[in-house]
Amino acid sequence: MPEPTIAISDLVDDSAMPSPAPDIEIAALGPAEIRSAAEVFKGLGHDGRLAALAFLADGEKSVGDICDHLHLNQPATSQILAALRASRLVAFRRDGKNVLYQLAAPELADLIRIAGRLKF
Repeated sequence: MPEPTIAISDLVDDSAMPSPAPDIEIAALGPAEIRSAAEVFKGLGHDGRLAALAFLADGEKSVGDICDHLHLNQPATSQILAALRASRLVAFRRDGKNVLYQLAAPELADLIRIAGRLKF
């Protein structure tokens, strides 16, 4: 019995997806852009990092807020945030004793929303 074929449209719920950006020609991505995209996806490739980024989609948050949201202790949250900083997916600033984090690019929020709608 042949395996059923799966169309891309079967994997994605596009009813709530934004239209593709008209200024981005995906087929024209060069090696540098492909490497950059791979680094972004590598940074997103961990449940904790993705959860932290999704939480930051609403705006700037303190390390304590991120710890509480992720239900993790401070060392575990710091490890996640360090990986996100190394991937350049977050920006941070100091405010007195607090360190505040936000998404490095607002488009990351759209990417996370789209990824959450994929059905595999």
